Amino acid sequence: MREKILVDLLLDCKEPISLSDIAKTLGYSESTIRKLIKETMITSEKHGFIIELLKGKGYILSVLDKQLFTKYQDELGCEIDVLNSDQRLEAILFHILQADGYITLEELAERILVSRSTVTKDLVAVKEKLAEYQLELVKRPHYGLKIQGKEWNTRKAFSRYVLHSKLYLEPTAQYKNFLKNCETEKLSEFLRSLIDQKQISVSEVIFENLYTHLKIILFRAMQNNYIKEDQIKIKRVDEIFEETALELADWIEREFGLKLPKAEVDFLAAHFSAKSKTKEIKVRSQDRLFKDLKEILDILDEEFLTNFSNDQELILGLSLHIYPLLERLYYNLQLENPLVDEMKLKYTNVLVVSFRFGELIEEKYGYTLTRDEIGYIALHLAAHFEGEKQLLLDKVKRIVVICSTGGGSAHLIRLKLEKLFSSALIMTVSNRNIAAFKEELPDLFLSTIPMEKEFQGVPIIQIKNFLDEREIKHIKDLTTQQISARKMNSRVLGLRDLFTEPYFNIQKNRQYLEMIREQSDRMVQNKIASEDFTDLVMERERRFSTIYDKGIAGPHPISLGAKHNTVGVTILEKPIYWQQREVRIIFLINLKKGHLFLHKEISRFLALLMDDEKLIARMIRAQTFEEFIKIIDEIITEA
Repeated sequence: MREKILVDLLLDCKEPISLSDIAKTLGYSESTIRKLIKETMITSEKHGFIIELLKGKGYILSVLDKQLFTKYQDELGCEIDVLNSDQRLEAILFHILQADGYITLEELAERILVSRSTVTKDLVAVKEKLAEYQLELVKRPHYGLKIQGKEWNTRKAFSRYVLHSKLYLEPTAQYKNFLKNCETEKLSEFLRSLIDQKQISVSEVIFENLYTHLKIILFRAMQNNYIKEDQIKIKRVDEIFEETALELADWIEREFGLKLPKAEVDFLAAHFSAKSKTKEIKVRSQDRLFKDLKEILDILDEEFLTNFSNDQELILGLSLHIYPLLERLYYNLQLENPLVDEMKLKYTNVLVVSFRFGELIEEKYGYTLTRDEIGYIALHLAAHFEGEKQLLLDKVKRIVVICSTGGGSAHLIRLKLEKLFSSALIMTVSNRNIAAFKEELPDLFLSTIPMEKEFQGVPIIQIKNFLDEREIKHIKDLTTQQISARKMNSRVLGLRDLFTEPYFNIQKNRQYLEMIREQSDRMVQNKIASEDFTDLVMERERRFSTIYDKGIAGPHPISLGAKHNTVGVTILEKPIYWQQREVRIIFLINLKKGHLFLHKEISRFLALLMDDEKLIARMIRAQTFEEFIKIIDEIITEA
């Protein structure tokens, strides 16, 4: 399975790709990828390809024999890891959603290459997944299994588990035949030309959403499955969207011989209305929307100590996004977001605020946002945070960089920092000459050698000798943290300060939510967390799990309100599973209002941990808090 994913990635890359980029894309450590490449190369030539390492550039795949390589791809194409319950679950949904009518347990077992009893056991989880789409799995003696529910909900599940499946599975004969006979490329070309002709503004992501919906319409219509008029309430949309839907329906009838009923055409018009970018909002609607957004952002500012409500550019950007979003919510047509999984760790601090934004939208309009839609809101808020960060960096006027000699390496560092701190005067000195600045202190010290955390009240930030993009970003984050902390008259906490022995424990095989609840309750009882902390953590976890890759989980409340910044740690003697995801270490995050920057530091720490399987293994073997904290200190030192 891993080999298939690696080969496909290299095949898609027209330029060499570095080891670190491969590891980041596939979600494995660099050592695992190095080993995987080595194992793949052992037999690659007999399969008609080679993987080469171009010095200073990265890896590239070259096909030597197209016939051999095609055969190799076909052999790998339908494999899944049958020992992986997540993959079995997705495989069952992949096949059952393509069925036109009933499908037997024997058919599913044969396609997935597992026993009938294994499929039967997996159906419990299958029913839970279908219930998320308001669908039911019914069983009829001598017939088999069949999905029941509203057509639109079936299409949403079809999109997720068939069109966007991450597994390498062969489609059923019926769906494969549809793909073969249906000229979907022609459909894509016509849709794009029609959108251009009608001057409807859509992003590439939204175009793909519309195109996906049309492919599903065609496949389901060929099975005589249509949206029924009594299943959804259609409201009148702008004339331009009605015209577009009618022209598209006429073209589908000419090309594919399928006459879409009125409810389908109306629903198509609703799709265009709900997914198009809106350049102009009606005056009355705009006034109300601006007022509502201002109220929501005022609440967020109070709860998170942010400054959203004074950012007019943010309010305008959100209004242009929310206006069609409300249409999508009305029809339950929420967008899929290809970036949301990547954002889950990279923008944890922003997502905390975005989830609260979603709650406030629900309170005001009665609509619940999906994780994908919340991800789009997070992009708007992330842009605001970046702007605020740059304003803080522009306030830094004098920086002293401390090096062991103050020589050539210091000069290189200074040149890179001048791009980051465009308004600052940057000086470089050796550590022996720091006393010279006692009378005329800079705004900030940056040091490549270990020093105290401050000098004469001015913070000293530890940096590396060589500033790559990752380190520059880290300096940017740490600097803004220091400035924000000084504005709040508080001390900047380091990652090390968040871990204490009372909230470190080792557990045997127990329920995931039970362990989180117990640790949360202990923080509440010890008065370091707010009284509603446990409820807020459980709500966040039930709605959108915070289990990341490699068995690392980072549960946290849906809003901040700690009395003392703390991260509780639970190490599991053996892995457990929740929502078909492995859990090995739980980091329960409890942060004060206004300390979103610490969420970012914790996310950075978790990302570093997930990059190193050996480090995770060492952490799991830790039997005492002292052993655990020693590993934390090593990560901080090497970061």
